[in-house]
Amino acid sequence: MKRFRYSLESLMRLKQARLDDELSKLEQISAGIAEVDRHRAELDQMNRDAARAAAGANALEGWQLSCLHQFRRFARQEDRRLEGMRDQLADQLEDQRLKVVEAHKKVRILEVLKEKRLEDWRIELDREQEQAVSDVVVARWAVRPKK
Repeated sequence: MKRFRYSLESLMRLKQARLDDELSKLEQISAGIAEVDRHRAELDQMNRDAARAAAGANALEGWQLSCLHQFRRFARQEDRRLEGMRDQLADQLEDQRLKVVEAHKKVRILEVLKEKRLEDWRIELDREQEQAVSDVVVARWAVRPKK
């Protein structure tokens, strides 16, 4: 019998490559979210440091208070911008997760089909081997000298 050959192997490889691409995009979006979170944490830390520095000073001049106020206003605006960006990325992440799940399903369907065809091929191989053995036994039995 000939070797097992899965006729949809190239399609399965293509679907696997697409799944890998979708997973890569998912990782990129996750990394983007982590980066935004890191920026927000840095901004929050800078805001707390500025407040601590102002609180620790004996006296602040007007320009220093004005700079602190402007920085806090900037920090709030930047945090809102980063929060919006994070929300966008979170939406993209959910969409990408759905794409990954769908791509994984397509690959899995082809894998299950391959497994089924391989099992059918093995059954047919066993049947052919059994028939060949049977033919050999019958052939030997037929050429046995009669007593």
